[in-house]
Amino acid sequence: MSFFFNDGNKKELLKELKKWEGTPYRHRMMKMNKGCDCIHFVIAIMNHFGILTVKEKDIPEYSRDRHLHNTHSLLIEHFCKHKNFIDVYRNKNKNFMDGDILFFSVGMTIGHVGIYCDKLIYEATVKGGVMGLTFGNSSWHSRLKKVMRAIR
Repeated sequence: MSFFFNDGNKKELLKELKKWEGTPYRHRMMKMNKGCDCIHFVIAIMNHFGILTVKEKDIPEYSRDRHLHNTHSLLIEHFCKHKNFIDVYRNKNKNFMDGDILFFSVGMTIGHVGIYCDKLIYEATVKGGVMGLTFGNSSWHSRLKKVMRAIR
């Protein structure tokens, strides 16, 4: 069962996501209203709920052109192996639950991540910073590769 299945947790998730909206994109940052990139944004949200306990300094370095290397994929693989997450992506089923973490490809590697909540994907993008977009309007919708669900 999803950690965010509980109405209280779902409302708190939406509240926390809304706080981050408008935070500008900054490579390798994890500071609300100051800057974050997609993976740091997701880690910050999961840290807030105690699902993860990752410190910013413990996140491996990765380059801005991570789509040309495998460092970002390795970071995400590490994230996906965490005991509080299960892989729920089956046959490109798009029946997401609030709090699901969506992973998208850039070329042959996973290079972008966002959080699904209230029928929107909250993500940090270079052009818009943190924002919620409908799945169909997200430029990433055709590149979905993995969906992870937080459990407790």
